[in-house]
Amino acid sequence: MATVFSRVTGKETGYETSGVDAFFNECRELWNNDFDQLSEQKVRFCFFEPQKGGYKIYEVDEALDRLERAIAKRRKEEEIAKVGEEVWAEELNQKLSSLYDNISKDKGSRFPRVTSQERGYKIREVDKFLDKLDSELFGGRRSFDVAMMKDKQFVVKKGPKAYDTYQVDLFLDKVITILNAIEE
Repeated sequence: MATVFSRVTGKETGYETSGVDAFFNECRELWNNDFDQLSEQKVRFCFFEPQKGGYKIYEVDEALDRLERAIAKRRKEEEIAKVGEEVWAEELNQKLSSLYDNISKDKGSRFPRVTSQERGYKIREVDKFLDKLDSELFGGRRSFDVAMMKDKQFVVKKGPKAYDTYQVDLFLDKVITILNAIEE
């Protein structure tokens, strides 16, 4: 693959070039030959080591976002071609309904809590965010977008007044996947 990313200068830290190149080469191979093995999650959760003089982080991140959207678009087009737009839309509505099950629960009980010795996301913060998501996504305004979801971070705290981070992150990943399908 020809390098398409600029490098940071001097002693600045960027993404490790060999890791980035290997990842994008693998994605290209999967796109062309085994698309079912390429997922939005693979792109969303990839990780690159830091490297002095590496690729500029923002350029790689922008390319990852474009790739994730392209995967979502292709998957949507393939699914619509297979089952039809009406069935696809119904399946999307079912996925949205499953998200609403979490959002509609009482505050403080939307996700499992961690034990007193574990760390998790601050309940009040997560619940406030879910209330906003509810009004935006299910209230018909649809002003939430994928970038807003990806950028969301919660305060981590120890003890039972925190939600299980894995469960919250899994939920947010499902929201991002659905928003990708809606946006494309």
